[in-house]
Amino acid sequence: AIGADPLLLGSNIIISNGWDKNASINLLTGKTNWTTTISDNEATSGGYILSGGDRLYFSAGNEGFLNILNGANGQLVFSNKKVGKSSLYGSKLIQYKNHLYFTTADGLIKTDMEGKIVVKVTVEDTIGGYNGSFTSGLAIDPKTGYMYSTRGNRFMCFKEKL
Repeated sequence: AIGADPLLLGSNIIISNGWDKNASINLLTGKTNWTTTISDNEATSGGYILSGGDRLYFSAGNEGFLNILNGANGQLVFSNKKVGKSSLYGSKLIQYKNHLYFTTADGLIKTDMEGKIVVKVTVEDTIGGYNGSFTSGLAIDPKTGYMYSTRGNRFMCFKEKL
């Protein structure tokens, strides 16, 4: 499906057409708080939205951009194309210990909250002797730090080296 799942923040809903248009609407008044159009060279498709502080994070979608918008006015704060070649199957974003984690067909990516890549595990890199894509997303146990995902046709449980 094209378009991100809507995100409810208090009395406001954040919506995206999944490519280049985003909006915030106050559900109590019905008034639009803001609308934003992302330029073609920074737009993504599909994807998920995560709220973190005063920022809105839009996952890589199918075009490979991790976009960060100002939550108050919808303006683009940062766009990172380096998260993947095409980054098909961008997963939901997970905020854990002041970083963002997500997967794409290109690998597992950890960024800082500014969108800069900290770690990228590519499909060629091995974990526990296995490589392959992380197209099913991941989960992180916040108490233990263990990460769970599938890689190719294997279930993986691993922990980041610190």
